[in-house]
Amino acid sequence: MDRYIDEAIEHVSYRVQNILKDPPSPVLSVSAAVAATWAIWRLTLTRRKANTPPIVPYNIPFIGNGLDLSRDPRKFIDKCKKKYGPVFQITTFGKTMVVATGPYIQECFRLGDKYLDFNEGVEDFLPLKRIMDISYDKQQRQETKHENENKSPIVKAVRNNFKSHQLKMFEDRMQYAVDRGLELDIHFKPGAKSTTLEIDAIQQMVGRISALLFAGREVGESEELITAMATFAQSIFKAAIAYTTLPATMADFVTKNYLDISDQIDITMKHITPVLEKVKAQEDKEGQMDPDFFMHMMLHMPNADGSQPTPKEAGFWLQDIAFASIHTTSLFTTWALHLLSDRPDIQELIRQETEATKKKHGVLTPAAVKDMPIIDSIFRETLRLNGDYIGINHKAMQDTVLSNGIIIPKGKSVGMAVDDVHNDPTIQHIGENNVPLTEMDPRRFVSRKTKKSTAVGLDLLSFGLGYHACPGRYLASQEICYLLAKILEEYDISPSTKDGKRARNRVAMVMYHNAW
Repeated sequence: MDRYIDEAIEHVSYRVQNILKDPPSPVLSVSAAVAATWAIWRLTLTRRKANTPPIVPYNIPFIGNGLDLSRDPRKFIDKCKKKYGPVFQITTFGKTMVVATGPYIQECFRLGDKYLDFNEGVEDFLPLKRIMDISYDKQQRQETKHENENKSPIVKAVRNNFKSHQLKMFEDRMQYAVDRGLELDIHFKPGAKSTTLEIDAIQQMVGRISALLFAGREVGESEELITAMATFAQSIFKAAIAYTTLPATMADFVTKNYLDISDQIDITMKHITPVLEKVKAQEDKEGQMDPDFFMHMMLHMPNADGSQPTPKEAGFWLQDIAFASIHTTSLFTTWALHLLSDRPDIQELIRQETEATKKKHGVLTPAAVKDMPIIDSIFRETLRLNGDYIGINHKAMQDTVLSNGIIIPKGKSVGMAVDDVHNDPTIQHIGENNVPLTEMDPRRFVSRKTKKSTAVGLDLLSFGLGYHACPGRYLASQEICYLLAKILEEYDISPSTKDGKRARNRVAMVMYHNAW
C-alpha cells in the first residue's frame, strides 16, 4: 500500500507542476498531503446496488484506477471489458464514472438528454462554468436554455451558418491567415535548416484563422487578440487538469490564484465590443445587414427571454467560440502531423495529391480540399487513431436502464470508450488494403464516399454523434486539411527523437490522447 501511495503522491505533484509555471512549494506540499489524506479517509467502499455497473477495484480510493488508466489506457479498458462486461464503473482522482463500450455507446447517445445529458456531462468533466465564475466576475454569460432545446445561441449560430456549402464566404480569409501563419509562426534560427514545430505555433496559426472568421476583418489581425484567443483554451484545460487531479476546494484555490483567465477575456472584450457597437449603430440606422463574420451573427441571436443581445453580451461569446474551435483544431492538426512525422511515404502522397489539385484548380484553396480524398481519409484516420480513451461525457439525469439490464444511477457521470470502439474490428471497417486498425492507412476511406472525415457514426465518434454532433466539423475539416496540405507543401517533417521514431502518445487528464 505504501508503494501505491508514494506513486500516487508523485503523480499528483507531477500534474500540479505541469499546470503551473512556477508553483510555490506550499502548493506541492498541500497537494501531496491532501491526496494522501483523502486516500486515508476514503478507504471504505460503498456496497454495490443490484444491477448497477460492476465496480473496477482499486488500491487507493482518491487515485482509484487513475494510475492504471494512465500507464496503459487501451490495455486497462480491454481488461475491464473482459472481466466486468461492456459497462463498468471506474474511479479516477476522486471522481467515479460509468464507462460504456461498443454498441452501448450508441445506445447512450440515443437515450437523449432526458436520461443522459451531454452538456451536464461536459460540465462534470470540464467545469467551465465553475472556472469562469472563480476567475472572472466582471460579466456572466447569458442564460443558454431556449424553448424546445437546451442549446446555447452559439451552437445554433454555428449550425445555421457553417455547413459545408456556406464556407465559401470565409475562404479568402482562411487562405490569407494560413499564409500569414506560415510566414510568422514557424521560426528558424539564422542559418538553421530545421526547427521544432511546437503546438503553440499551431495554436497561433489556427488563432489567426479564427480571429478573422469570428472577430472580423477590422480587428482580426491584431496580434494581441490572436494570442489571447489562441491561449485561452489552453488556460482552461490547465484549470481543468487541476479539477481532475485535486479535490474541488483546492482546485478552486489553484485556479483563482495561479490559472487566471481574466486577462485573456478582457483582451477579447476590448477588441470585439467596439466592433459590435459600431455594427449595431449602423443597423439601427439602416436596418439589419447580412453578417460576414461570426460575432455579427451572434448579435442577431436572441437571448433566452427573446430580447436581442447587447454588443457586450454578444461579444462575451467570443471566448466560447475560441475555446471550442481553436483548441480542438490545433489538437487535431498536431495529431495529424505527429502521425505523419515518421511516414515520409504518406507525406509524399499528400504532396502528389496537392499538385494534382493545383493543376485542376490553378491554385490550392480551402475549397479545393473537397477534391482531395486522400488527405480527407488521412484526417479521418487521425481522428480514429486519436479518439478519447474515455470521453464524450454525459450525466445521468435519472436512473437509466440499458438494454442489458444495467442501471446507471441518477447523478452518475458516463464516459464513452471511444478509442476502443474506433479499433474494434466488429464495428470498424478495415479497408481494402487490410492494414491493421492500430496502424495508419492513408487510403482506408478513399473508396468509401460515405466515410468522409465529417461523417459521424459509431465508427467515428470524435465529432460526437446524433443531435450533439459538432456543428463546426465542416469548417474544422476544411481548415485542418488545408493547413496540412500547405505545411507539407513547404516543409518535410520528421520526429525530433534521437532514434527517428515517432514518440509515443501520452495521456492528458487521464482521458484523451495528447500528441505533444
